[in-house]
Amino acid sequence: MQPYSVQLQAVPVNTDTKFIDTAGTFVRYDEETSGAANPKITFKTDRGDQFVLKPGQSVELERQFARISLANRDLVSNIAATVVVGGAGARVNDSNIIGTLTLTGAPVGSAHSYSSPAVSNASGQKIAANANRKYLAVQNQDAAGNVWIRGDGVVAVAGVPCLKLRPGESWEPPVAPTGAVMAIGDIANNPNVTFIEA
Repeated sequence: MQPYSVQLQAVPVNTDTKFIDTAGTFVRYDEETSGAANPKITFKTDRGDQFVLKPGQSVELERQFARISLANRDLVSNIAATVVVGGAGARVNDSNIIGTLTLTGAPVGSAHSYSSPAVSNASGQKIAANANRKYLAVQNQDAAGNVWIRGDGVVAVAGVPCLKLRPGESWEPPVAPTGAVMAIGDIANNPNVTFIEA
């Protein structure tokens, strides 16, 4: 996967089109950083595919393209965005969670433990190791701070191999890890991260 930063102006149609010359089969509009009111981007591939994405949305195409163009869809305001392009076999899912979060998969009748320990910009243990853990969910409810999580008791870092949760994202692994849950953030104090286990 390769991220690209683009700037698209709110000018008459076809006068501010950006091109990315790279082979790929999927595109993700990862984030919008300028605060644009209606940040939709129209994408066109050299294979004739055309689609519109909002921040957090992605598309996986059947045919590989060699070049893709980007244009400001609604021309409401200038757009500063990050777009990710990937090749065959890669898959990127939507990152925005809108609405309510329904937690499933916990054993019937099991008691859930909820906690919201502050996540800081230093790695720390948020949930102790539990060999009997059957369920785990983590949700980053902060409006601005990113959080990186790992469930094996090893120090968390802001990057690989930790799992990144952007604002509004959650993690609910199909098999709950039994190690200590470690976390680190990119702001000094984020009290808006919820940890749930059973």
